[in-house]
Amino acid sequence: QQDLLVKAMEAASTKKIADAGNVTGKLVYVGDATSDLTEEQLAAIKGNIALIDRGGVTFNEKLKRAAKGSPIGVVVANNSAGAPIAMGTTDDFDFPAIMIGQAEGKKIKEALKNADPAQAVATFEFQSTEKIEKPELIDTLTDFTSKGPRSIDGWLKPEIAAPGNNVISAKMGGGAKPVQMSGTSMAAPHMAGIVALVKQAHPELSAEELKSVLMGTAKTIGEKGERYSVSLQGSGRVQADKAAHSTLVVSEPSIALGEMAVESRKTVRRSLTVKNLSAEDVTLNVAFDGNGYITMKADSTLTIKAKSSATLPMSLTLDSTKMKDASILEMDGWVKFTKGSDAKTAEEVYRVPVLAIAHKLSAIQADSLTVQSSSARDADGAAAELT
Repeated sequence: QQDLLVKAMEAASTKKIADAGNVTGKLVYVGDATSDLTEEQLAAIKGNIALIDRGGVTFNEKLKRAAKGSPIGVVVANNSAGAPIAMGTTDDFDFPAIMIGQAEGKKIKEALKNADPAQAVATFEFQSTEKIEKPELIDTLTDFTSKGPRSIDGWLKPEIAAPGNNVISAKMGGGAKPVQMSGTSMAAPHMAGIVALVKQAHPELSAEELKSVLMGTAKTIGEKGERYSVSLQGSGRVQADKAAHSTLVVSEPSIALGEMAVESRKTVRRSLTVKNLSAEDVTLNVAFDGNGYITMKADSTLTIKAKSSATLPMSLTLDSTKMKDASILEMDGWVKFTKGSDAKTAEEVYRVPVLAIAHKLSAIQADSLTVQSSSARDADGAAAELT
């Protein structure tokens, strides 16, 4: 006997598993249901759970054909690699239906095919006390998240990341009922709630300062050992507790350099004004953590008196000689402020994201230019020869 635990990717308009109760029954494979099921198939799925392959016709058509046999549930097996999806059915069905992955579908069909016909029984349980844990998804971005930078000028967007996938919240008009949704529609309320908490902790801060604190206390995220670019995660994933307890605020929430033409190396000057909200003097370590294309020249420490501000001037150098064959490249990183005498164990207390969209220039120079006009005064619109 082999048990398979699968994620319940429910169809849009079938009976919800939570409402259907613990539906458990025998699985009966009926092919892809691209045409009406035979009388024998309809009889076989009556009171049982129909197993159907994806493809050929819509999910709604598959379930309508299965419904004629009065099954207690339907399981659709994906016909290609990748995660199963929520099936876009439109009719109302009085039984639960989910999609499972291609690999799981193959295992079930092989078990049904190879077992003794007298014992070839596969049962499916729609509700299970077991949970599928996916710790590898913690602090990773969804496949539908938007990427920056801002298209008009290459400015930093998005500015911060927040939970927005499979979030359970209050259902509008549903009383005490919950609803699970994904997208900015869930990430934005997260941020709004966190802003309210931080405002409660720091009622003296302005809206711009609250934004800066949220971005300044964010956490770097990534996957497979690589961090996401600043244009994907912004300053990082929001941390409500860190923001609420922050004793610092920087007047500039980010250093967005926008579109920058760079022939080889270009240095720009910027400054950050850091405010100490605490009643004690503080000394911070200052360093730049980037993707290798930007270097920062600034004081390595910054001391700020209690309830006062201090300015940190800096020079940022963009190096296009490392771009190789790329003509456009995102150069990014963070100016990080840490506490502690040991650089390896120092605690990060604040950060400011930096982003530049570098365009590598070619050094092209004309040998000669001849404008076919009497003088510069009537040169407008005249033919020219350039070599």
